[in-house]
Amino acid sequence: LLEIKSFEEGRFGYYKDTTAEETAEIIREFYNFNKVKVVYEPTVSVIKKALVEKKVVIVPAAGRQLGNPYFRRPGPLYHMLVIKGYTKEGNFITNDPGTRRGADYIYNSNVLMNAIHDWNGGDVEHGGKVIIIVG
Repeated sequence: LLEIKSFEEGRFGYYKDTTAEETAEIIREFYNFNKVKVVYEPTVSVIKKALVEKKVVIVPAAGRQLGNPYFRRPGPLYHMLVIKGYTKEGNFITNDPGTRRGADYIYNSNVLMNAIHDWNGGDVEHGGKVIIIVG
């Protein structure tokens, strides 16, 4: 983590709250992995297609809109998580690092899609709709 922090400080001048584009740059440049795409205005079908293709889906979100009961109140202003699958009902299975109970945490797809917002300096609830697809 300290190496990533150092990379971010050198590349961006800071290391907290990176945008989706900056996070994609970290994946490309720090990890030397070029199969990274930032998708604006994502849909449920775009996410499910990426998952079927065994790609990693990283989601930036307005954390307080997620309504995760395991977050320390009131929840994070800005948060990223990984969608790793979906249920037969269409809800998303995630790895959510925001809580110890985040492995295989299931979010209602409507709740998650509405909470998708990119970092924009602090007014996250008005940040753009964007996801990162890796693979």
